[in-house]
Amino acid sequence: MNTTTHHMSELPTRLTLENHGTRSPDAFYTVDEFWDCDCDEDSIRPKSEPHCQKCNCTADDSPDSRLHDVLDRFPELVKVPWTCHVGQFREDRNHVIHNMIEYICHNTKKDLERRYDLVTY
Repeated sequence: MNTTTHHMSELPTRLTLENHGTRSPDAFYTVDEFWDCDCDEDSIRPKSEPHCQKCNCTADDSPDSRLHDVLDRFPELVKVPWTCHVGQFREDRNHVIHNMIEYICHNTKKDLERRYDLVTY
């Protein structure tokens, strides 16, 4: 459960993404405008909030948040423009969404196989 409420005016109006592992099934995107603190709940923080009062972490010493976690925490951000650069190339929004779906499906499959001792093809 989210304990801190951020108003849309406090959130970024554009997301800058970084692709980690471009062609790998374990590839994921991080968002430059958000970071992860060490709190058990409400750990996705906008960089406009550079310090967490609860766990005392700072944005400079913490990793950027993953895109799927940011969109889960702030679903209204799916509507803002995204920019993603992979090396010298720029990915469009549809390509990013396609890659996110592949990532989620791949990891869900691995989790189900592990959890239920399944072999899938």
